[in-house]
Amino acid sequence: MGQLTVQVAVVVAIVTRVITAHRVYRTPKSTMPPQTDLGGQLHQRNTLWVSR
Repeated sequence: MGQLTVQVAVVVAIVTRVITAHRVYRTPKSTMPPQTDLGGQLHQRNTLWVSR
């Protein structure tokens, strides 16, 4: 049971990462400053590690 939840969490993390990557590439650079985007990605990664 515990292992299954870990696998699901990993899959969800990968899917969300792919979706956010697609969203970042699709949005024009002028709308989204690269610094803010990078900060958001780093923050997301940190929260993923903490939640695990």
